[in-house]
Amino acid sequence: MCDSDTRSINGRGAVRLENDRICVFERNGVYQARIRTGANRYIWRSLKTRNLIPAISAARKLFHSIEYRQQSGLPIGSRSFNRVIDEYVVLRERQQTQGRTSIHMLRQIRRVVKFWREYIGDQSIESIGNKELSGYIEWRKSYYGQFMTLPKNAKLNPADKTLQWEMMLGKAIIRWAHEQGYRGDQPLPTFSFTPKKIRVRPAFELFEYRRLLRTLIKWQRDCSNDTWLHTRRLLTDYVLILANSGMRVGEANNLKIRDLETFEDDLGRRNYRFKVKGKTGERDVILRASAAKSVDRLLTRRNEDFGLGRHRLQQPWRQIYVVQFAPFLRGAVTAPGHRRVRRGTEYGNVGAGNSGLLRQTRYSKEVGDAVGRVIPY
Repeated sequence: MCDSDTRSINGRGAVRLENDRICVFERNGVYQARIRTGANRYIWRSLKTRNLIPAISAARKLFHSIEYRQQSGLPIGSRSFNRVIDEYVVLRERQQTQGRTSIHMLRQIRRVVKFWREYIGDQSIESIGNKELSGYIEWRKSYYGQFMTLPKNAKLNPADKTLQWEMMLGKAIIRWAHEQGYRGDQPLPTFSFTPKKIRVRPAFELFEYRRLLRTLIKWQRDCSNDTWLHTRRLLTDYVLILANSGMRVGEANNLKIRDLETFEDDLGRRNYRFKVKGKTGERDVILRASAAKSVDRLLTRRNEDFGLGRHRLQQPWRQIYVVQFAPFLRGAVTAPGHRRVRRGTEYGNVGAGNSGLLRQTRYSKEVGDAVGRVIPY
């Protein structure tokens, strides 16, 4: 070692190497390294040794490692996937307070990132590629096989759509990290999971929809309980509004009085325009003129029950249980493949697809969802 490589820092000897890009010095008896990464930019690391020769060797290794990362377009500091997930969740929480992410989406994100943390949480973000993403599918399928007792709401064999959504979230986190520069020039992984089982719910045919409406009316006439009668009337209007507007269930659930606007069409018929906000953003939904009376009935009952001071279109949503609803389902929709009443649960469920009745809008699917797992009113 040349004498010119040894200089004094605070009265103590220091070793400078690689044209002063490495400086090894002692602090409290332990050797430290200062590495110059650019013009007037440095990083400091402890070499975790009290001997000079091993300290110089460790400093050279650190220097060449940083040099390699710079030449490869990688950030000098490596982040673990766990740390990236923490930052991403904080971002989505901030978006939720700003109204840009729903509370339901945030809850799903918090739930799914637990799997990613356990799978590759300790791995550096720049090292995650197609191999890791493709391996997640098999790992996730066998995840609950190691449990003696399944957690609440957990399924031993996740559905393909569940795996697809979890894969989409993992890739979204990686893409966000890439945009922040955490992966340097590393290409984004291209792996994608395509569900092998595409389950399409059967649609209501026109005669089945008519049967549904007739049974809803009969359901009201046969009711002797005033509380149940209010629920059945509300469900009837709920189904009619969804079937004649094409709005989604979530959009209907969030409607408020200020979201309704009355107008007259070219034929002079009085109608309603709904300003809804759902998964596709804000949009206008025009009701069919023949169904305007359903909204009128809904507003009349609301004003009678709660007065005009309430801002929400309907009273606070709650669930209509199978105590009332299952008999209606059995009497209304009996064709094979069109009725799915869950056994062992509290709710009835009727499935419907996008095809069939009134194809141009989402009538059949949203009617099926409305009389589905949980019916809010």
